Formats: sequence, structure tokens, C-alpha cells
Amino acid sequence: MRYRWKRINELFGEDLHDPEFVVSLTMVLKASVPLWKAGDQRDFERFHRATG
Repeated sequence: MRYRWKRINELFGEDLHDPEFVVSLTMVLKASVPLWKAGDQRDFERFHRATG
């Protein structure tokens, strides 16, 4: 669990102290759950191609 929290902080840093950002991020993550459950991982694959 510590690794995940550390990684989240590396990715988002000070934005995690901004309530609007946290609400937006939460909404995006909640909206993506049905796609992930359905097996749609295009965003994940697109991210890895862009960062790899």
C-alpha cells in the first residue's frame, strides 16, 4: 500500500491538496470502472505507448 501511495504522490504531487482536482480525479476513476470491468483497457494501453 505504501508503494501505491508513493506512486500517486509522484504522479499528482501538490494537486492532491486541491479539492477540485481530487473531485475531478475521483469522478474520472469512477466513470472508468465499468469500462475496465468490461475489459476495455484502451486508455491504459494508449498511456503505456505514450510513456514507453
